[in-house]
This record gives sequence, structure tokens and C-alpha cells, in this order.
Amino acid sequence: MPESIVQLLQFTVRYVEVVEREFGRMRTAMRARGFVPGNDLHTYRTLGYALGMLLVRSLERSERVLYAMKCRGFVGRFHVIVELRFGMPDALLALLLSVPLAVLVLMEIRLGSAH
Repeated sequence: MPESIVQLLQFTVRYVEVVEREFGRMRTAMRARGFVPGNDLHTYRTLGYALGMLLVRSLERSERVLYAMKCRGFVGRFHVIVELRFGMPDALLALLLSVPLAVLVLMEIRLGSAH
């Protein structure tokens, strides 16, 4: 997968929670002001304004993050000090750890069916 797409997905996954929290704060503020959602034009208009405000706040936050990253020397690439590769020692460790796990699963199956 191209590096730019991977970075975009990483940022998206990271900031979905941030946008959710922001919407939660907005929803709390709307409730504190007496907003009760219904099935009428006022509700749709209010939710539309809230969505627009959420987009504006998200854009402002993304610009602040961009400036902060540039101040820290980000030039569009994440630099890795050591390139990690899966090798024979990793395979042996995975095998070594999977044997006790398999034993526990088999014991659970045998003992679990006895009850």
C-alpha cells in the first residue's frame, strides 16, 4: 500500500476518537441549553449546524496538528530508526509461545466438556 495512504489511515484512526469526543462535548452543550431532538425542522437544522461546526472544529484542529508537526520537523515521512523484519528467531519465539497456548486451549476443551 502506498505510504501516503498508510499515513492517511493512521491519522484517520487516531483522530476518529478525537472527533467523537468533540461531538460528545457539543451534544452535552446542546442538552445543557435545553435541546431535545425530535422529528421536526428545528432538530434537523440544529443537527446540521452542529455537524457544520464539528467540521469547522476538525479543520481547525487538523491545521494546528499540521503546524505542530512541521515545528517538530515532519516532512511527510515517518522515519524509522531500525527496520523491523520477521526472522527465524521471531518464528521460533512464536512457536515456543503457541505450544503452551495450544495446551491450555485443549485442556479447556476437554475439561470444559466434562462439566
